[in-house]
Amino acid sequence: MLRKFILENSSKFISHWLILAIDLSVVAVSMPLAYLIVYNLSLDQLSLEAIYAFALQAGPLYLLGFMIFQSHKGIVRHTSLADALKVFGAAFMGGCAMVLLRIASDNGAENLIHKFSYATIAIHFFLSVIFLISLRFFVKIIYFRLVRGNMKYERVLIYGAGLTGMLTKGSLMRDDKINYKLVAFLDDSPNKIGKLLEGVHVMNANVLKGGFLVTHKIDTLIIAMTNFSSDKKNQLVEYCLRDKVDVKQTPPVKDWFNGQLEARSIRKVKIEDLLQRAPIQLRTENLQAKLSGKVVMVTGAAGSIGSEIARQLTLNNVSKVVLVDQGETPLYELNYELQQSVKSRTRVMPYVASVLNEERMEQIIRAEKPEVIYHAAAYKHVPMMQDHPTEAIQTNVFGTKVMVDLACKYDVDKFVLVSTDKAVNPSSVMGMTKRMAEVYVQCIERTRKFNTKFITTRFGNVLGSNGSVIPLFEKQINSGGPITITHPDVTRYFMTIPEACHLVLEAGVMGQGGELFTFDMGQPVKIVDMARKMILLSGYQPDRDIEIQYIGLRKGEKLYEELHYETEEHITTHHPQILITKMPEFDINGVFSYLEKLSDDRVQMEEMELISNLKDFIGQTIAPSAGIRLSYSKGRALATN
Repeated sequence: MLRKFILENSSKFISHWLILAIDLSVVAVSMPLAYLIVYNLSLDQLSLEAIYAFALQAGPLYLLGFMIFQSHKGIVRHTSLADALKVFGAAFMGGCAMVLLRIASDNGAENLIHKFSYATIAIHFFLSVIFLISLRFFVKIIYFRLVRGNMKYERVLIYGAGLTGMLTKGSLMRDDKINYKLVAFLDDSPNKIGKLLEGVHVMNANVLKGGFLVTHKIDTLIIAMTNFSSDKKNQLVEYCLRDKVDVKQTPPVKDWFNGQLEARSIRKVKIEDLLQRAPIQLRTENLQAKLSGKVVMVTGAAGSIGSEIARQLTLNNVSKVVLVDQGETPLYELNYELQQSVKSRTRVMPYVASVLNEERMEQIIRAEKPEVIYHAAAYKHVPMMQDHPTEAIQTNVFGTKVMVDLACKYDVDKFVLVSTDKAVNPSSVMGMTKRMAEVYVQCIERTRKFNTKFITTRFGNVLGSNGSVIPLFEKQINSGGPITITHPDVTRYFMTIPEACHLVLEAGVMGQGGELFTFDMGQPVKIVDMARKMILLSGYQPDRDIEIQYIGLRKGEKLYEELHYETEEHITTHHPQILITKMPEFDINGVFSYLEKLSDDRVQMEEMELISNLKDFIGQTIAPSAGIRLSYSKGRALATN
């Protein structure tokens, strides 16, 4: 009952002003004690007049110190070393002011100021500091004894005995909802192993290889290191999953609440954290210099890729970023976010428009005069586009053509196309349309008739993007399963959204026209292994708590993704993991003639015939065919491996 009352009312009846009043009372009580110490505990030397005079002088001076250092505004039950230093600073200021008054009394002001000995002032200062700090820690101890006495302990290890580890420990100790018991710090540094850190042992991280987690009944391991390799993190998670221990990690410093790490912000490790490779360090020294002051347009700006491109552009001080998307609500949300977060002079201009509307897009380009266009607008969902092939052709092929032609007409300096690995040996409608977009961009560049430099970027699956498999698996786990996987052998490449978008920006800066940028995306990930690990991270057992079902490859889906055609040449760049891929030669005039014919056929032809025709053209004229098998169902064209 008492515990519940304290939890519900502690913040109500202990106000800052009450703490300030108590602090001043402590200062007042310390005065007679100081007199007793100075005069060898002789009560005859106590003078009510002297005590009253001291209170009149010391009270306002110590009050001023408390107000300046704000020592009364700390939460007493969470008193820390920083709070103790504030109390010391406030009292020290008051004590120094009392010394200055004594000096003034020695220099002719004895009639105005009561004269106290230096010993009395000094002893009073030390007593005040001791009582003020001790009282705070006493209240803290009593509070936690009452509140946490009957709470179940959660036994914790903190991986990382550095500053972040110390801050993590502090945040756990401040948490009122869970009673944490820190068993040990873990670290790899020989200089820290075997030592004590605030009374807690620092142990070698290698103890995890054995049965340490089980024998010490560890409930949670918290990763409190900023520079932590993906391989090391995966290994650590494997140990914890083996012994059924929760794994959490501290957020980046930028995500701390008001610059302070809170226990509630320490989150569980997600599958995205384990799939990330060691980040590719892209060349950024010229990025801001070459983008600063420019007007840049982003199509598909409200999508996962387009929105991140827009965010990174604002960080590079472009003079204006023009956002184009046909999705009203997500565009509004992105515009609001950028307007709130942009601290530079970047102007944000949102336009609700479709890249298929040539008149509208020309109006926007003519008004805004973009110097660089990042074209991310596209339909990207493979199964959906299998059922709506005409829409895929409209947007991915002819939407790109509209933007390319307008870029040429208005002498846009650079045009960067965002493509996909599904354009390589395409087995889907979406992949074929993106391949046609790549080819048209290359054709315009190879004609050498225009001032615009055309650049293409091609990459694989993006973690956290719209339509990613990870959010789908999370929903399936939260609903109790089953997790549905197309095939036990299906694999995919993964990269982060910021990394993908940084590559796009880098391409825009590096490219001189005609380049197709790809890069090493690491090892492909087996989707079934990823699903099993996600289930374990959620606290369940695969095939017991959450079932895994195989449903067969979806329409247009591949078992394995490819990043290059076998006939494409590769040229290294300044970074060994970034490549420039050279497309083979193809009939430019044939491409132009086909697109002109396709523009008419897309309205007149049946969907099955339209897709078959597109597949034949890509296979015979542009690139080797992937051997698409076409079928027809409910009036819609379907393509599968």
